[in-house]
Amino acid sequence: MHYPAGSASPSVSRQTGAPLGGAQFYANLTLPPRSARRLSYYVRFSENFDFVKGGKLPGLFGGDGASGGNIPDGTDGFSTRLMWRRAGKGELYAYLPTSENYGTSIGRGAWQFQPGVWYLLEQVVRLNDPDRSNGQIQVWVDGDLVIDQGGLRFRQVESLQIDGLFFSTFFGGGDASWATPHDVYIDFADFSVSAAE
Repeated sequence: MHYPAGSASPSVSRQTGAPLGGAQFYANLTLPPRSARRLSYYVRFSENFDFVKGGKLPGLFGGDGASGGNIPDGTDGFSTRLMWRRAGKGELYAYLPTSENYGTSIGRGAWQFQPGVWYLLEQVVRLNDPDRSNGQIQVWVDGDLVIDQGGLRFRQVESLQIDGLFFSTFFGGGDASWATPHDVYIDFADFSVSAAE
């Protein structure tokens, strides 16, 4: 995936005419929606990668998804992307009904990416019962559990389920201060979405 010099988020590109880097789309699964799913994939940042202030990596979504400052209400969607931050520090970045203004940062700095190294990223999302805050997100990096966050609320209605992959990757952040200073790349491989217990 290519991130040209000066590129940041899709909103920055629309507002300023900056180059568009990365990609973003929702991929619905051909599997039936479920309340617990596992996502795994490999990622590698190019040798010249400057992490700047941070950027997004793919995750799971339900309903209409949620991103870009659009906070879900518990009936319309959610998302659970990963992020890199300054110096390659990793986190989970979730849009939940309890989020304020933007997404909720979970486990910031729980691991650290290095340029030029392949990493296996895995996340398991278990949705809450509609009347309880008992949802859970777990993240593994190269088989090591780095985030295990319970007590989460994704939904207020049983009909909201995990629907698919939110392939979302770009620098940002909501303004040009997050932009990459030079052309960089991220390699992705072997995406898998499966049922989780």
